[in-house]
Amino acid sequence: MKLDALGNPVISYIDRKTFSLPELAADIAAVLDGLEIEKVHLVGASAGGMVSLRFARDFPQRLHSLSLVASTLKLSEYARVLAIEEGNFDAAQSAAFC
Repeated sequence: MKLDALGNPVISYIDRKTFSLPELAADIAAVLDGLEIEKVHLVGASAGGMVSLRFARDFPQRLHSLSLVASTLKLSEYARVLAIEEGNFDAAQSAAFC
């Protein structure tokens, strides 16, 4: 199953522009709950890897395994500066979750 996170350009019907890593990780858990899926093999690609890491931190009992593809542990300093300049303080702050 592929899950597009809120804030992804594909999901254009959401008015809100900022989402924190804890909220996005909780969204994964909510989808799993809705589908009555207890545990998953989770793969996070790119920024989805950061969300997947947060999910692993917040919901370790829900994982069989975790794989990251082309991802990072946190936003780069450049990305944090851009987030702050855009007024996206949630993204800048939630980058330091590890």
